[in-house]
Amino acid sequence: MADLERFAAATGELPRRNARLDADHVNPREDRLANFLSAQRRRRAVLTSEQIGRIEALPGFSWTPLSDAWEANVRDYGAFYLSHGRLPSGASKDPRERRLEAWASEQRGLARGVEGRNPPTRERLEQLGDIPGWRWDNPVINDVEDSLIADLRLFVTETGRDPRNVRARSGKTLTPEEADEGRLRRWIDRLAKRSKAGTLDAELESKVVGILGSPLDSIGRNKRAGARNPK
Repeated sequence: MADLERFAAATGELPRRNARLDADHVNPREDRLANFLSAQRRRRAVLTSEQIGRIEALPGFSWTPLSDAWEANVRDYGAFYLSHGRLPSGASKDPRERRLEAWASEQRGLARGVEGRNPPTRERLEQLGDIPGWRWDNPVINDVEDSLIADLRLFVTETGRDPRNVRARSGKTLTPEEADEGRLRRWIDRLAKRSKAGTLDAELESKVVGILGSPLDSIGRNKRAGARNPK
């Protein structure tokens, strides 16, 4: 417990465990502390009042973090729609907006069925249906994504290849064309991750794959799409 308190005091947050990371990228200490904290939540009924007090004093601690995160996403998704008059976009430059769209896509995918994942409970399905602007069908691809699709189609037509992850060398700046290419590549990489997780909108994936001529999960292995430095 003392090590957990030291970690929280030093970082200002709780340790987190990311099961998607490979072993080379896992922080052993943080992983161990995250597992310890999860165990304390399960043992709440047998913890002493002193132990409970120390745990509840940790920054940002919750006994039900997954439920809290769910409620926050439901609230934030509805608030976004009411504020902007549209659904969040996965192509937005705003990471918060992209996170909301990814969460909503994941819930739609889970409702349809994802191997190895539990479907949403009836209560959660009702909560989703009550969110302002919520749609169970695939949402219409918005103007931002339409623009990216058009830019991708033009790029592939003119260059005959996939966009590359262009990086500026030290002391150098990217040209507008190189910056645009890098932006397209980062967008494709985000789509590939969502495709692998089963949360990417099928209509959007079909359009992008049709332009690239290969599945999204093969893009990272395609030598044509490797990183390069501008000369």
